[in-house]
Amino acid sequence: MILFYESSNGNTFDLKVGKIRTRTANLHDYEWTPMSVPQKYGEKVYGFEKAAVSYTMLLSIFGSHEDRKMQLNALHEAFDHDIRTMTPGKLTHGDSQIECYITFSTTYPDVDDDTKNEISVYCFNPFWVRPHEYRLQIIPDPADNPDAYPWLDYPHGYLYDYQAHLSGFVMADNPGQGDADYKMVIRGPVIDPVIVIGDAQIGVVGRIGASEYVVIDSRTKTVVKYSGDIAKNIFNDRIKGERSMFEKIPSGNHVVMWSGSFDCDLTIYEERSEPLWI
Repeated sequence: MILFYESSNGNTFDLKVGKIRTRTANLHDYEWTPMSVPQKYGEKVYGFEKAAVSYTMLLSIFGSHEDRKMQLNALHEAFDHDIRTMTPGKLTHGDSQIECYITFSTTYPDVDDDTKNEISVYCFNPFWVRPHEYRLQIIPDPADNPDAYPWLDYPHGYLYDYQAHLSGFVMADNPGQGDADYKMVIRGPVIDPVIVIGDAQIGVVGRIGASEYVVIDSRTKTVVKYSGDIAKNIFNDRIKGERSMFEKIPSGNHVVMWSGSFDCDLTIYEERSEPLWI
């Protein structure tokens, strides 16, 4: 789907095709406000800030009169659920997403074969996010299958005895113009897992069981271990150092390294002022 809304209770509405279609939307509008001090001539700019934003969307609801009522009821029940639970929904445009609440609505009388509904999409965090996902997979031990590693076939015939130093790496990219938040899912079994991104070390101290996993999220600054349906806050087990492991990932390409003895999923959240044109 190119344009759709997902409410906080999991209901999804396609806003591009089908019985609900977007006629107009100013989703590519944005504004940065300069932070400045007056000078004799003009101003001295020392930064920029970005306020929350509201977009206006005009929707057309198609179908029979009963179909339109059903679509409108379902759509606005989802909007109202987000407001009453104080849990934002999510608007997706292409591969970009933004958290939001629907704070205004007006419905026009039926004309022709559609009912028009104008809504205001309030985005408290005014950035569109593009997730970039990377998989760090377990690297097989060379001693278990030496034929898979022909470059380790030393002329003296001894086994590769530097296995403890074997590490894996992937290239991860933050293509945005600014620093990006991340989420990391570390899957057991593993003890004291560490992932290195640039000069940052991310991980936890302790054991993660075979059926367990740990989620580290820089956006919420949380470290949670999951064992089945049980979630445990292990924030105090995070790796501590001079640099907080919750710091954002800088723009550009990065080498991500780990021991290769466990699986890990890394998601980098690129932030944009507007969604990509599609």
